Amino acid sequence: MMAQKIVAGRADEHLDSIPETSLENLEVLLIDDDEQWARITSVLLERSPEIATVRTAHSFQAGTHELPETVPDCVVCDYQLGDGTGLELLEYVREHYPALAFVLVTGW
Repeated sequence: MMAQKIVAGRADEHLDSIPETSLENLEVLLIDDDEQWARITSVLLERSPEIATVRTAHSFQAGTHELPETVPDCVVCDYQLGDGTGLELLEYVREHYPALAFVLVTGW
């Protein structure tokens, strides 16, 4: 099954330049400075049959170094990181990897 391009709840023709990604064998990069929470989240993500690999990084800097090594299909990132924020990381990702899916989460 191929992913449908959705923006604000509707298919959008302007996203034709973004490649569709198969929803199988996804590579996920999880970035969270709380190592225990990252382990729990990683285990939960790995239980999904669509996700093949979950790699983790525990800081903004580690995440930016891991991105070119991992080449993930999706980044899942906590809002609070010890050396930055998930929003700052999102800005970095949009600048360097504009088509990369990014999920920003917070415990607040």
